Amino acid sequence: MKTENTPEEKAKFFAQYFMQPVFRNKHWVESEPNETVSAYILNTKMELSEGYLLLTSLKNISDEDAIEVAQLITRFKWNLDFGTKVIKEDNQVRVYYDTVVHGFKHTTTIYDDFFGRNYLGDPIQPLSGEVYDFLRSKSYLLPYKDLSTEDLIAYGWAKEKES
Repeated sequence: MKTENTPEEKAKFFAQYFMQPVFRNKHWVESEPNETVSAYILNTKMELSEGYLLLTSLKNISDEDAIEVAQLITRFKWNLDFGTKVIKEDNQVRVYYDTVVHGFKHTTTIYDDFFGRNYLGDPIQPLSGEVYDFLRSKSYLLPYKDLSTEDLIAYGWAKEKES
């Protein structure tokens, strides 16, 4: 059964983006003049039915954030002095890590369905909670429970930032 579009579920989704700004009609939601409201404040002080989070699609990830995610996925700290290259494609971001000058010996791919893959490219496991936490802290739009990013947008809980 698909997660329902209820105020309780929306509040839980917003809580994952703690301290991210909440918008209504392309403006910050304000509880008092000149005071911006985080998802936490919105959930506790006012009706949240009209609010939404303005988040970045993974396809628009910054090179720096892609490199950080690749390091989290591979579980080792890269010596960035050797060089990296980030290539964004339709449903994935490839991060090439150079272990020898201009040799690009390692590749880590971040897929937009948020699954790790085996050598054949088949999904094998969801990305770790650490990766999800990092991406949420940087305001990237991620699936919630059984809802895809498209579902979240259709529910009105989130909108994609224009790149």
